[in-house]
Amino acid sequence: MKSSHLIISQLKSAHSWSKLKEFDEISKLINSLTLEARKYIAFAHKKEQILLVALKNPNLCAEFNTYTAPILLNTLSSFKEHFPTLSSLKQIKAYFPQTPSPPKRSTSLLSKEELDAQLKQIKSYRQRRALIQKYQEQGCIRFLPPRHFARYNEIIETFFIQAYQERSDGNFQIQSTNPKLTSIFESIQHIIQQSHES
Repeated sequence: MKSSHLIISQLKSAHSWSKLKEFDEISKLINSLTLEARKYIAFAHKKEQILLVALKNPNLCAEFNTYTAPILLNTLSSFKEHFPTLSSLKQIKAYFPQTPSPPKRSTSLLSKEELDAQLKQIKSYRQRRALIQKYQEQGCIRFLPPRHFARYNEIIETFFIQAYQERSDGNFQIQSTNPKLTSIFESIQHIIQQSHES
């Protein structure tokens, strides 16, 4: 009786199941990377002579193409016996798969005052939140209100500005040798000391 491993290996060697063997080699190649690099890979597929690697973060594509892709190509050329279908690859590219954005259903924008007037008429928090989400999906409001924005009846004009409390008391040494920078640091120090006193 044949074992399951033998049956699977025979299936992979058949020409009709070559995609399964290719997928297996791609997963072996990705598993040869470090855990940190594997964490950002969504999937990979072969297109002609290029291996396309989809990443979860668009900021890492340039880094992957510059540093990781040559390492993978070197691995493929060094271990051709382990990667027979992938050894013919000429290039490895990383990309970020973008989903198409849904079309905007409405082009008329609501002002803060109009949204405020509608929110004042609704007493339930959940209904207010549902109204805001509906207008966001329709594209009627540009700003993204904070989560608890619908809980209040009045719109606070400064809710977009996030204030940070100064932790320093202004007693620090200025070690700059440039006179322009020294004057800038001194003015910052003076402002911090004034705000800390009041």
